[in-house]
Amino acid sequence: MTLAAPEATRRDRAALRLIDCDVHQELHSWEDLRPYLGPAWWERIGPKGPPFGRRAYENVRGHIISEDMINPATGKAADDPAWVKNLLFKHYGVDLGILTSNILSLNAHPNVAMAVAVARAYNDWTLDTWVRPHPEFKGSIVVATQDPDSAVAEIERLADVPGIVQVLVFSGTNQPYGQPRFHRIWEAAAHHGLPVATHSGGETIGIAPTGTPAGPLSYYIEHHALQFQSAQAHVVSMVMEGVFEKLPDLKFLVVEHGFSWVPHLMWRLDKDYKGNRSECPWLKRLPSEYILDNVRFATQPMEEPNKPEHLRQIFDMLEAQRTLLYASDYPHWDFDNPKVAFKDIPPEIRQRIFVGNALDLYGDRLL
Repeated sequence: MTLAAPEATRRDRAALRLIDCDVHQELHSWEDLRPYLGPAWWERIGPKGPPFGRRAYENVRGHIISEDMINPATGKAADDPAWVKNLLFKHYGVDLGILTSNILSLNAHPNVAMAVAVARAYNDWTLDTWVRPHPEFKGSIVVATQDPDSAVAEIERLADVPGIVQVLVFSGTNQPYGQPRFHRIWEAAAHHGLPVATHSGGETIGIAPTGTPAGPLSYYIEHHALQFQSAQAHVVSMVMEGVFEKLPDLKFLVVEHGFSWVPHLMWRLDKDYKGNRSECPWLKRLPSEYILDNVRFATQPMEEPNKPEHLRQIFDMLEAQRTLLYASDYPHWDFDNPKVAFKDIPPEIRQRIFVGNALDLYGDRLL
């Protein structure tokens, strides 16, 4: 069910010019979650936060934040909604921002009960701090995919809350998301008309896989250049395990993995499927057709070939007018500035990427 905002606060679709589908909100400290966790969990987690593994890769500055976005009053870039609105919305022209969290290693945590408790607390904190006081921000239901039953319960709890627009999972997991144990999560999302977004995060952290089939890399630049590999695995798994044949209305948004890898993945899948279709008899169409109909891709980090015509060719292969959504990845160092992005793209496709495709994906939940 799609829950529209009260009539007095509804936005005019035609007035929207820029929807950002990857805005990170940040805890000022883990104390922010204390009221939502209860004394037993707080005693276990404490002010230092859950025992998440440390990031294996950092850039040369030792963090991933764009330094010109840091709020001097707090020392952080995304812990104050008013600061983010002033910088991202007023300066860069964003109308709506879809929140994608900062607990990116949640789905690889071995303590399943803790992951469930943190996800629930984080969702409630996000609603109280960002979404309800500031309707320009839209919330995601973060779920602990390690426990599908709890994930479904969290979707059921929050699916009809105003300001909620999607279910959010993270790509650093120990199993690809097309496997049957996860299907009940996707069924719950589809039942409520919610898309599912998978955001880059968790690879190489704690007990999560390294993110590449060859093993761990040496440098941050290698990791960043290849971080789309986990997304490839999830997309292939979702298609070939029949998730989209089973749930034809489900939309799966891939966030912070880029998009130039998608055409060759579709070509390889289609070729291999034609020679091995007996392995997946439940599929009724070519894999590329499921991808184009059911999978959406956020633009960041946007590939920038030396020849602009090459990017236009990729857009054509991807049917960008229906599959790509703008993302800034605020406030990270590789932030994609909407003022300079897509200058060489036809205006009608640029409009679809900036606003039209997001409206198609999220519907009246955005208004």
